[in-house]
Amino acid sequence: MTMKKKTNLSPLQVIEIGKNFHSNNKLEGECVLDPKLLRLEHSYPYEFEKMNCKGSTLWFMLVKYPPNNFLFEDYTLVISDKEAKVIFYLDVNGHPRFFK
Repeated sequence: MTMKKKTNLSPLQVIEIGKNFHSNNKLEGECVLDPKLLRLEHSYPYEFEKMNCKGSTLWFMLVKYPPNNFLFEDYTLVISDKEAKVIFYLDVNGHPRFFK
């Protein structure tokens, strides 16, 4: 028997929020639009000086950099299930970065 926790957002809503944020802020790269590649964390284990996300339900959406000779990585938009918005991103090394 599979048990799933309820979320406020569906995967398609998360993708739309991420796409809109990416486009509106003219960020580099291309959003990965496959719902199977979204990651959901029901109880995020970290808190930061700028923001306390500990215990929050967060979605993680990949953004691939355009191909070039220097960058072969991607970064991750982090979307709050409760607030239905992008709250920060994880850089190519997995470090949290906050938007101004």
